[in-house]
Amino acid sequence: MKTSTLVRNAVSQQTVNLIARSIRLIPWPVRRSAMGDVTMTLLDSKPRVAEDVFGRNRATVKLGMNE
Repeated sequence: MKTSTLVRNAVSQQTVNLIARSIRLIPWPVRRSAMGDVTMTLLDSKPRVAEDVFGRNRATVKLGMNE
């Protein structure tokens, strides 16, 4: 069985909740970049995982990763 990216990177549910709440507080133009940074740092640059974990749009996360 394949382990999830969160388990592999030792990211707890508390951390996921904290990041989700924090990102909502960031104004929009910077929020997309923050979502990309979190994805690259904690989720091995996988926008599909960010979509599953944080409920973010994959295309938006990819754009934020490229900014």
